[in-house]
Amino acid sequence: MKKLVLTSGGFACYPVLHDKFIELSGKKPQEIKILFVSAYPFIETQDDTIHYYDPKNVFFRERKSLLETGFLPENLTNHYLDDSWEGNMRDFDTIYFNGGDHKLYNEGIARNNFRDQVDELVNNGGIYAGISAGSFLALSFAPELLGYADCEIDCHCPTAYPTGLVDRTKKEVIALAEGQALFIVGDKWNVVG
Repeated sequence: MKKLVLTSGGFACYPVLHDKFIELSGKKPQEIKILFVSAYPFIETQDDTIHYYDPKNVFFRERKSLLETGFLPENLTNHYLDDSWEGNMRDFDTIYFNGGDHKLYNEGIARNNFRDQVDELVNNGGIYAGISAGSFLALSFAPELLGYADCEIDCHCPTAYPTGLVDRTKKEVIALAEGQALFIVGDKWNVVG
């Protein structure tokens, strides 16, 4: 059963989304292991914090919010898509794709054959989470996308999509505002926030 958390601007700094993610994981925050994936390089700062180049610092904000709510730094791993993958997906509960340009993600995934690793985690009960372009990447309406959700979403919308279960027979674009997420668990689709 696939588990997806598709967000406009992340989930960690929005309490209702954060709590729903914890519930979906079935674990305590200090037990959850997340692989952060970016198409942009991670940068180590002078105070030894690590973030990636992001004009809006969304991903850095997400990591900081997770640490402030009980997640352990040793359970938050960064992966830059230009680097080869040497890890084991079974070591993670969640793969979390950042925003940016989804085409850079497609190129990085193809260049390093990272698709098989993502599929391994998602198809074995792991959670796929995305911010903006990372959410878009999970969709299936174009062949270069990962194909986990048969829908279209739009992010950073000024008007919030109605919360609750999504009527998938309508085949409409799910327009997510900041602070909203589409949680997909199997065939149950729910907009929260």
